[in-house]
This record gives sequence, structure tokens and C-alpha cells, in this order.
Amino acid sequence: MNLTSTTPPRTPTEVMVASLAEALLAFTARDAALTLWASSLPGASNRRRKVAAVRAEHERELMRIVDCHGWPTADLVGEEASAAALQILLHGTDLGFLLRCRDLIKASVDEGACSLVHLAYVVDWALVRLAQPQLYATAINPAFGRPYPVAEPETLDARRNEVCLPPLAEETAHHQARRLAS
Repeated sequence: MNLTSTTPPRTPTEVMVASLAEALLAFTARDAALTLWASSLPGASNRRRKVAAVRAEHERELMRIVDCHGWPTADLVGEEASAAALQILLHGTDLGFLLRCRDLIKASVDEGACSLVHLAYVVDWALVRLAQPQLYATAINPAFGRPYPVAEPETLDARRNEVCLPPLAEETAHHQARRLAS
């Protein structure tokens, strides 16, 4: 213990919040590493099952976090960890949990504690899972590298602008450039 430190001891709440943020970031780092591992080697179907199992584990942990603390907003855990929570949610399979979190994120947006972008993503993924056209084209079909069907495509970029997303053509070009670079 450093008695000369000018940093006061952390409160239990600060320790808990830091721990939540660290866990969320660790989950997404693990997911990314496993996803790369699963897609880069022969026998990918067995590896995809491992990724699915890990994602289910992460989803269960996120459920526990949400049950105890509500949606992990940027105000609570920081922007990066809140984005990690969103990624865990979108990689999950429990539609009821997704819809519950959609409502929590909406309430957080209304309070100014969560990003409109997060709401756009969760709304789109909920719509896709309900077999309905999405609103913001954030849900991309991995088989084709294009968005799942979009409602009223002629007004898509205006809706995207309202939630601080770039025009779809710009985002698509960015993703294609990243694909080519990898």
C-alpha cells in the first residue's frame, strides 16, 4: 500500500462500476478473438459452435448486469464499455431480452444517458429478428455484406442523419474498404 499517494481510496460504487466496465470490455475482446479464430481455420462449424456458446455465456452475464444495474449506459460504465454491452446484446439470441433492452436504451436516450446510435442498432436488430424491415440499415446480412431489408429506403439517409449515422453509401464504402484491407 502506497501511503504517499494523493489518490483517495475508491468507493465501493466506483470499484463496482469499474469492474462492470472491465467485464464488458473483456467479453467483447474474447468474442472478437474467438470470431477471428472460428473464421480463419478449417473446421469452422465446430469453432462457430464454440463462439455461439461463449456468446450465450456473455449474454447471460449481461442479463445479470441489466437485472442489477439497468442498461449499462455511458454515464454508468463509460462509452466504450456501453458500446461493448450493445455488441454483446446484438450477438445474443434471446429476443425477449433484446426487446427489454431496447426499451431500457430508449428510456436512457430520453434521459440523455445513452447514444441515439445505440438505439438505432437495437431497434434495427429487433425488427430484423421480428422479420420486419429495419429503419436505419444497421443490421447487415453477413452472407451478402448488405443490410437486411429496409423500410422506406427513399428516406433512409434522413433517418440515419437523425440518429447521427452517416449516409448508408458512405458507411458501406467504409466497410468495403476495411474488408479489402484485411
